[in-house]
Amino acid sequence: TFYNDSIFLATETGILAGDQNDNLLDYNNWKRFTAGALNGEIQSITTFNNGVYSAVNASGIYKYTGGAWQLEPYVQAMQYENITSGQTLLVTAGSALFRVTSTGVVTEVESDLLVNPHIAFEDQNGKLWIGDTQNGLVSDFMSSFQNFTANGPTFSQGFRLKYRAENNVMYAMSGGFNSALVPLGNEEYVNFFSGGLWGAESDLLDKDITGFQVDNKKY
Repeated sequence: TFYNDSIFLATETGILAGDQNDNLLDYNNWKRFTAGALNGEIQSITTFNNGVYSAVNASGIYKYTGGAWQLEPYVQAMQYENITSGQTLLVTAGSALFRVTSTGVVTEVESDLLVNPHIAFEDQNGKLWIGDTQNGLVSDFMSSFQNFTANGPTFSQGFRLKYRAENNVMYAMSGGFNSALVPLGNEEYVNFFSGGLWGAESDLLDKDITGFQVDNKKY
């Protein structure tokens, strides 16, 4: 992210900052922030409210002002996905999306369509555009929240495909487990392809699905 004449980078080993007027091809011209909670992976970073904000998993949101990083009092000790900025600071953490004003007032954005929000952006009209791993693109640009998805499975990596001749449907499952038979914890519905379109069996279980059974027949 950019702030004044500097660029700030979130890395796996802290935060790097460099003056854009310097030769940043020279590693020595970068300033490193690795003290305390910053001594590790930085999940996300953005510019907001005349400062730079960073998210550190299991710790909190930090603001850079006056040459130092300060822990903010809100939305602490969570597993963060991304922080972005518009008219407000948007924080995706766990299965929640939070909106933070410049004065530190926090509200949670609520909608049944927000199952696993990954990243969110706010346009110039204050409308939200949210990437949700379950429901695709979610937005309130038409007042109420709606979702928009391209026709396809709800997950990118499938574990198993099974065809059921009785109803001419192809089923896809996300799995699963790794080579050591440790569950992956994938939270995805069973998907199906029928009549040229994909859909999801939202009435079934949604975690570590490797197969299923219909009418005493295993798939």
